[in-house]
Amino acid sequence: MILLALIVSLLGLSAWAGDAPKATLDQCLPVAEQVQTQQDADLLETCSEFFWHHQQHDRPGGSYNLMLKLEYRLMELEPQEVFRWSSTAWVLWSKWVVWRKDPQAVPAGFDGEGKDAESIALLKKGRRFHETNFLYHWHAGLVTYPLARFHHPDFFPFVIESFQLADQYTQDTEIKIRARLFIAYSYKHMGKTAEATDWFHRVIDLDP
Repeated sequence: MILLALIVSLLGLSAWAGDAPKATLDQCLPVAEQVQTQQDADLLETCSEFFWHHQQHDRPGGSYNLMLKLEYRLMELEPQEVFRWSSTAWVLWSKWVVWRKDPQAVPAGFDGEGKDAESIALLKKGRRFHETNFLYHWHAGLVTYPLARFHHPDFFPFVIESFQLADQYTQDTEIKIRARLFIAYSYKHMGKTAEATDWFHRVIDLDP
């Protein structure tokens, strides 16, 4: 839980973590129902935050389905926005974790099955808009590391690739050090001692 809290903090999910936006269900429900016709990014974002704070209006409650619809539309309209891709991926795989714990207990319509893979596919799709943006790759690695570490080790290669891209494209030494540490620990959890040792040495190269 401490690691997850740290990563959420590093991801900068401030828009969802703050006070509830000044919007209403009557205003936002039609926006969600006709999402593909919406062009107003500000309205979409306001209503996305509304449904984050008022999950009781979702279908079913607590499923984030309405918020996710709006976030996907926002990514179509503003693909260059870095944090939306990683924060949406986090919501997707969190849904999968909830579903995985007890598939029979979740209500009909919750739709958590397969959201783990969908989160990875989403981040891969976003790469083409952010090929050389270290911040995108850094956040993609941060948001998927807990998924690989605690739930789905098959995703470690994606995590490693994301942090390698962050290391490649950033000039920030602190980011390079942290990215290389995440790579080293990822290899360690995969049981690849030689690769882990190599990346720990690369950390030392920057911070002896």
